[in-house]
Parts: sequence; structure tokens; C-alpha cells
Amino acid sequence: MATRPEEVTLLQFAPFVSRIDTGFWHKLGINKLDVFKLDEDAKGIHGYYRNDNMEALSCGFNVDYEAFKSKQNQHSNRFNCIGHLFVKNTVEAFKDCDKSELLSKIGMQLWEDIKSGRSIENPSLLTQFIALTFTDLKKYNYYYWFAFPIIKPAEDFYATSAKPLDSFLSTLQIESLLSEYLNSFGDAGSPFFLLKKSDAQTVKIGLLKEKGSGDKVQIICLRDKAREGVRSISHSITFTVFISKISDGIDDIPKLIGWEKNKRQKLGPRMINLSSSLDPVKLSESAVDLNLKLMRWRLMPSLDLEIIAQTKCLLLGAGTLGCNVARCLMGWGIRTISFVDNGKVSYSNPVRQTLYCFNDSIDGGKPKAEVAPTCLKQINPSVNSTGYSLSIPMPGHAVNQVEDVKKDITILEELIENHDAIFLLMDTRESRWLPTVIAKAKNKIVINAALGFDTFLVMRHGVNATDYSRQHCLADDGNCKNLLVPGTELGCYFCNDVVAPGNSTNDRTLDQQCTVSRPGVSMIASALAAELLISVLQHPLRQYAPAEMNLHDPQMSVQSLSALGLVPHQIRGFLSRFQEILPCNRAFSSCTACSAVILENYLQDGFSFLLKAFNSPTFLEDLTGLTKLHEQCRIEDIWDISDTEDVND
Repeated sequence: MATRPEEVTLLQFAPFVSRIDTGFWHKLGINKLDVFKLDEDAKGIHGYYRNDNMEALSCGFNVDYEAFKSKQNQHSNRFNCIGHLFVKNTVEAFKDCDKSELLSKIGMQLWEDIKSGRSIENPSLLTQFIALTFTDLKKYNYYYWFAFPIIKPAEDFYATSAKPLDSFLSTLQIESLLSEYLNSFGDAGSPFFLLKKSDAQTVKIGLLKEKGSGDKVQIICLRDKAREGVRSISHSITFTVFISKISDGIDDIPKLIGWEKNKRQKLGPRMINLSSSLDPVKLSESAVDLNLKLMRWRLMPSLDLEIIAQTKCLLLGAGTLGCNVARCLMGWGIRTISFVDNGKVSYSNPVRQTLYCFNDSIDGGKPKAEVAPTCLKQINPSVNSTGYSLSIPMPGHAVNQVEDVKKDITILEELIENHDAIFLLMDTRESRWLPTVIAKAKNKIVINAALGFDTFLVMRHGVNATDYSRQHCLADDGNCKNLLVPGTELGCYFCNDVVAPGNSTNDRTLDQQCTVSRPGVSMIASALAAELLISVLQHPLRQYAPAEMNLHDPQMSVQSLSALGLVPHQIRGFLSRFQEILPCNRAFSSCTACSAVILENYLQDGFSFLLKAFNSPTFLEDLTGLTKLHEQCRIEDIWDISDTEDVND
């Protein structure tokens, strides 16, 4: 062993100080929700340190938003390090984690790299790190503890005092070193390399694997900076290290240290809260997504949240049903919710219509189409909500101001065209006719909800047959013929009627004009309407999903199931018996709303066809053949009674 001069001192290493960019925590939170979930195994990440820091600054170790990328950016002053990320699921697991065992596990891997020579071939293996973390995504608290594994030698190392680089190299050799470094490593940089003096003017750079033997090493701490536009390394330092043996035997397990101290200079974790530094709107948006994404951890891994978030919903009616449906849709992460309503908030509304308050009903009441979107944005600022105050023309309600009605219909057609799912949530039966016709013609998802005193109906309408549906949907044959009804053959709200919709408010008392129902009925129906849409969206066939005819059949087809379960055609509830049934019926060929003849006339004649339907009470029945059906029924009733029959027989 080389003799140490008397002026040597104990060699001490300045530990890294972790500097974590806010972008890293943001990316970690996303990965925890969408990728890692409950997995606590080590994840590969990257960090880096630089050699262009100010002399007064401690040696910072940086981890930023690019830490999860497999390919790291290269820079001559940036030295990438391999990291091992551990994300614990609970704060208790974070605290109880055996840090010594964790450090030993990674440290022994480092030791094996040294013994095998892999670290000589790839010097970046010598600067690995550990990141132990726990993310509280509700409060935006991030707990972390970094470690930089170091092998402690059996005996201390000693070194001479640091001196300027020009005490070891001449000015020309320093210039040669910079040139050689750039030529050898380019933008990649190298954390360790060998230097050899060629002559008094030049030096050569080599790799660690070209090292020789000896127990004395001259160390150069290369500091690379640009001063006044000129790159310089002249402020680098150098010193001599006298190496002691690391262990008595190459197979002996060395002692490992390296856990970082906290701000109080004690061994312990750190915590950062980012809630105050983040945009409150973004915080709200991520908080809404949190519960939804947690569903995919254990309960529903196949849940498609993206298709839900992208679905644009149009709510026709902003009353009791409209308010509650909107709240449920927001809970599912729907981002676009539009309202159509021409009413104003009255004093009786706020107790049942959950988007309004008392102040909205003062001075004649504010327009519901104005208040409802504003309230949604107050609940969730990231929602895109707009209201439209317009009247929906109805069959049996004669039209006087033709131009105004035509304008409203044009707006309604554009709204239905620009949305994916249409909710029919109006008070009267006939007000649902026009949107049913338009939505069927445009092949949109239609969810209908209607209330009685203690009953309710929630249903989805059938859609048009398209090239997609003919290719992918259930064929109406084989064993499933009587079991499933394809989505293209499901009936609409009017398919069970043998009369056209008419004026249901004419000559009615107040209790007959208003929707008088038990308060809980609207809550139940609204929740089921929103959930029915989500189930439709989660089915592989979307709106073409078939429905079961006989839900009591033990041979229930999996084709009617979405990721969330059944996708029924109808849900009829009876609160007096606390009972629900799930009927299913095929489309009626003479339906006044969705039959082929209605759609053909609407697409061909447009507003003129609609005007006839509004002004003539019998037009729809005549067009669909219902009038002829009524006449046939009356004739058959007459022929069933013989002139010779006695009442007593």
C-alpha cells in the first residue's frame, strides 16, 4: 500500500440532495391510478445529476416528469441514473416498510454489478437510487424517502486536500481535456472515465475497463460551465485518494448506507402537499376522476371510462328528472351536458329539483335553461354545460306562429345531431314525440324516463339498422330467436300505443296537469336512467345491444351483458310494492313515432310533415294505418254478435 503523506485527511462523500419536480408527482399520480394500481413491486425510473452547478450549491439529484420515460434525454452536463420506484398503497405500509432490507436488496445488486464487472462496462450502474413513496391522491400529500446506496469500505479512505485543476494539468492540457471529452462522449456525457497525459500539451480519455491497478488514484472533479458564452472546465478541482481494501474477501457482504436525511437532518421521510400550488379547477377534475379510476383497480378492470367521458348528453327537460339525471351523469364523469327547457324556476321547484335554490324562484323565477348549467359548473367547473330555452312542438297542439316553431325545430335538430345520447325527461307524453322521431332518424341513443304517482318507467329506444349493426349484431334466428331482441328491433316509448299522442293537458285539473308523484320516485328513475346509459356505453355493441325477452330463463345470453351487467330494454318500477320488472317488446310496425313510414315522411318532407302532425289530430293514425286498424276492430266486434243471440245465453 502506498505511503500516505501527513497532510491527508479523511475522505468524506457529500450526499446527493433530492430535488423532485412537481411534474414528477403529477405523473406519478396518473400512473398510480391508471397503470400501477395496487401493484407495489419495483418500477424502473430515471433521475439525473449535473456537473454545471454553482460551487455554493449542494449536489442536487433531480427527478422530473420524464422519469418514467424509457429513453432519457442526453446532455453532456446531465448524467442519468437508474432508479427503483416503490409505491406503497397505504401510509402504514410506507412507514412499516423495512428500509434496511430494501437498501440491502438494491445494494447487493450494485455489489454484484461491481464483482461481475458490469459496472465497469456501464458506469451508470454505480449511481443507482431508490424512491420509496406513498401518494395520498385525495389530499395531494406525497410522502417520499430517497436512498443512494453506497458500499462502505472496511477501512476509511484518505485524500489530499482539493486543488485547482491547473495545479495538475497545464492550460493546453485542460483545453485538450475538454476537446477530448466532447469528442469521446458528445451529448451523452459520462459519469466516470480515465485520463492519461500524452505529453505536456495533450491528454487522452479512456474507459473504466482500461483501468490499471494500484492503491492511489488521482481524481478530477470535472466542473463544466459556460462563462460569457465560452465553455470552460478550468474551475474543476483535483485531489489524490489513497484506497483501502473494501472487504476482507470479494464474497463478503459489505455494509450498505445511503438513506437520505430530511430537512431536520435526521434519517426520515419527507412529505409535500401540492394542493395549494395546483389549479383548483384541475384539482376538482382529478378528484372527480379519482373514484371512477379506483373502480378499475379491483372491481371493474374492463370499465371504459374514456367512452363515458367523451359522450355528449342532451337533457330535454330541466325539471325533477333533468336535475337528478345531470347530477348522476356528472358522477360518472360525463363532461358535456346540455339542457333544453322553456320553463322558469317556481317556488315549489327547489325542494325536488336539486339544481335550484330559493333565490332562483324570486321575482317570477329565473329560466331553468340558464340556471341549470350555471349550477352544474359551480359543482364541477370542468363540465361543459349549456342551456337552451325553447319550446318543443307537440302533436295535438295546433301551431299558430309557424316561423317561430320552425326555428325551434331547427335548433332542436342541430342539438340532437351534435349530441350522442338524448334523455327524454319532459312532463307530458306528447312532448316526447318530436325528439323521438328526430333521434331515431339520426340514430342516436335515447333514454326515456317517465313518472306516475308511485310508478316509473325507464327505457331505451331502438335504433336504426346500419351496415355496422347488420355485421355485428345478433341475428334473429337459432336458439336466441325467442330469447333476445336486437337493439335495432326494440320498441320506443310510443310502440305500445294504438292511438296517436294528443293534448294531454286539455280539460285537466291542476293535479292532472302537474307531475304528482312520491318524492323518491324521481330520484330512483333518474339514477336508473343515467345507469342505463352507462351500461349501454359499456356494451361491446353500444346502442345496438340486444335485450332479454325472458329474464327468468336460466339460459340467459351473455350477449345481453355489458361490463356492468344487464342492459335491459325497460325498467318499470312500483314503489307501492317496492318492485321492479324488466319487460322487453319489439318495435310496433304501425308506431306513430318510430315506424318506417314515419321516418320516411320525416326525412322526405321535413317541416311540412311535422306541421301536419301538429295540426291534425288524426294525421299520424291515418299515415301509420292505425285508423284502419281501429275500423277493423269495430267491424269484428259487430260480426261477433248474432241477431238471434239472447243476452241471457
